[in-house]
Amino acid sequence: MQTLAVDPVFAESVHAQLERVLAGDGLARSERLQELLRFLVTETLAGREEGLNGYTLAVEVFGRDESFDPQVDSLVRAAAGRLRRRLTHYYLQEGRDDPVLIELPKGSYVPRLRVLDKTPHSDPTSKVRVGRRAAADTSETDRSEGSPRAPAIAVLAFDNLSGDPEQEYFSDGITEEIITQLSRLQGLRVIARHSTFRFKGQKVDVQELGRELDVGYVLEGSVRKAGERVRVTAQLLDSSLGTHLWAENYDRALSPQDILNVQDDIASRVAGTIGQPSGIIFTSEMATSRRKPAGSLEAYDLILRWYAYDYRDYSPVEHRRLREGLERAVELDPHYVEAYGALASLYLDEHRFGFNRRDENSLERAYEAARRALDLDPKCAVARQQLFLIHFYRGDLDRFEAEGERASALNPSHADGLADFGMHLIFCGLWERGRCLIGHALALNPSPPGWYFFALALDAYRRRAYRQALNAALQIQFEDSFWNWAFLAMIYGQLGERASGMHEATNRLQQLYPEFSGRARREFAKFYFPDELVEHCVQGLRQAGLDVE
Repeated sequence: MQTLAVDPVFAESVHAQLERVLAGDGLARSERLQELLRFLVTETLAGREEGLNGYTLAVEVFGRDESFDPQVDSLVRAAAGRLRRRLTHYYLQEGRDDPVLIELPKGSYVPRLRVLDKTPHSDPTSKVRVGRRAAADTSETDRSEGSPRAPAIAVLAFDNLSGDPEQEYFSDGITEEIITQLSRLQGLRVIARHSTFRFKGQKVDVQELGRELDVGYVLEGSVRKAGERVRVTAQLLDSSLGTHLWAENYDRALSPQDILNVQDDIASRVAGTIGQPSGIIFTSEMATSRRKPAGSLEAYDLILRWYAYDYRDYSPVEHRRLREGLERAVELDPHYVEAYGALASLYLDEHRFGFNRRDENSLERAYEAARRALDLDPKCAVARQQLFLIHFYRGDLDRFEAEGERASALNPSHADGLADFGMHLIFCGLWERGRCLIGHALALNPSPPGWYFFALALDAYRRRAYRQALNAALQIQFEDSFWNWAFLAMIYGQLGERASGMHEATNRLQQLYPEFSGRARREFAKFYFPDELVEHCVQGLRQAGLDVE
């Protein structure tokens, strides 16, 4: 077999870098992961990367015998996942200025090695990569593993408590549909059905199960049918602690012709409640991330904080921090799909909110980031969402609608995408379709971010249902967004209430955007409001005491 020739000077640089990585905080206390990384790098430099597979590593590194089956035993996969996370963390912190990058691509045991500086041994035309299979193998993994340390969940077969074996098909169908719905959500690793259904009917220890399947979360449940009624109970557990995070009962009428609809409805609600970015799993992950000091954040922590930013922490300060961190993350990992999607959103916010604007090319940078994410994963829900928004803010409303419909069809369970598409349809006057999409998003996401309510407030405002508009606007709660206060000011103005609420709204608006009165029409124009709606909004702002031109 022909082996790949490696420049001796480059090999020496890699070995020196390997010793730096092994001495870092992440690996210094793990002899087994040190052995694994040393073996992978040494074999790759020797041209023996073709032999790097789960079986070989189990025998050579972990001391397993010849009976080891990598399809059954996840030992090597779990260790490789831990190593991959430690490497990412090392280069985001201690190794951020190191000259050589050692990374382990998703879905491969062949490390990618490349020079980051312009030292004489580097190849300026290619950024040296060793390992013929390294790049190709990244496309063979499931897209849900496209981010470092993505949370993993196992859905156990729901128990049939109906006392009728004939109802087994319904409980199995609910389980399979939940697995399908969760698998469509970005950023989750969902264990396949064949791996979890082997525990069906068994009493399991959740903590042992979590270790065996390498998951942080376990969903279990039951189905009880009585006559024409069915109750489905679901509960989510933290497998590391064995504690309950969430539980819910779903009671439905059930007739033979409605079985599939009931299964789909319940599965969508369960998946949305636990798996959306504002759901139980990511809320738990965010809580852990928030306890970390800013200087110790891993790439995945940055994605979690971007979720928090997108949901409730809109601010220029957080925008700058996330943009810088995620740009560094994609430099280290050019295949990090979610990071490109989040960057597209942050670049777009430079344009629509004026956050930390670098230049006049923010929409182009947003487009390039979204396209990069979609090149890596054509179904990436966040990137699809940003793509239709970019077309909207470019003024290409036909492509906005086409891409929005495509995103909705590809990711029908992505509540944020549905809500954002609906909101922007409302902005340009397509009220009925927009309201329908937002209503569906709210059904999927029972704890939505405040921005869902911008469109609902605007829809009520244009119908002159000002009390309803106020109720919606008060749920936005983006303290550092001038639009939050602009909406409140114009609604209070129409209500004629010169109360503390209106004064607070106008004062905060002027603090956040002192030039708003002179630029209000320009800001409304970004969202393509119909002309009569712009005049209606300007009227409300004037009645709140603002001197809008």
